[in-house]
Amino acid sequence: MKNFITALVLISFSMLNAQQISDYKYIVIPETFSDFKTNQYHLNTYLKNLLERKDYQILSENVQEWPAEAQQNTCSVLKADLKKGKSLLKNKLDVSFTDCQQKTIANLEGTSAVKEYDKGYQEAVKIAVQNVKNQNAKPIEQIKNSETPVEIVKYEEPKVNPSMQNSGIKAYSNGEIKLTKSDLTDGSFFLINESNSQIYAQFFPSSKNGVYRVKVTDPKGNYETIGFFDGNNLEIEINSDNNQKKLIQFKQL
Repeated sequence: MKNFITALVLISFSMLNAQQISDYKYIVIPETFSDFKTNQYHLNTYLKNLLERKDYQILSENVQEWPAEAQQNTCSVLKADLKKGKSLLKNKLDVSFTDCQQKTIANLEGTSAVKEYDKGYQEAVKIAVQNVKNQNAKPIEQIKNSETPVEIVKYEEPKVNPSMQNSGIKAYSNGEIKLTKSDLTDGSFFLINESNSQIYAQFFPSSKNGVYRVKVTDPKGNYETIGFFDGNNLEIEINSDNNQKKLIQFKQL
């Protein structure tokens, strides 16, 4: 009985500390979802309107258009996605919200008996998010210090703001690609590809000095890897075209 009560207490504590969608002020709605083309069946616009009615601030994938507090702490932003579900003669989909560690904060299911794709999928989205609570975000400082921070998976160039300028912006190149390094206040930093103004990778500090966890933005699919930074030169272990790992070095210009 004692063990049973202890288990209940632990489960209750876990539920109380679990992050919810309503804990976050900002949600990114990408141009294309996993299983739908750009604004197919007007789903991007429809989901945006539903969430705005619940007081969420909707952001694009372009970080330079974000409010300053979201740029300074990308871990205050969730990313939405839509995936088709399997259902005979019905339109079914899942609406998911993920954080910076690619952890699913919520996965909501909606099913519509309406056969037309546009109306059916829209109704499925409405059903899926109908129980999402109104936005009740914590102050940005509290989110920043929480044990389960949130940020987006896909990045583009952040607009240079005073907090980034103070840390210094430096350029690096491997002879083919030129990258700009933009530091963030939490110790992580972006590497921005100057040729297309999109984020190439983001470095997160690890417990070992000079070694970083890295999220690489790749058109074929984002992935996590490791990187190294000694204060002058950068190294990233990337996936090659034949799925082999190789280490690329970028020297400071």
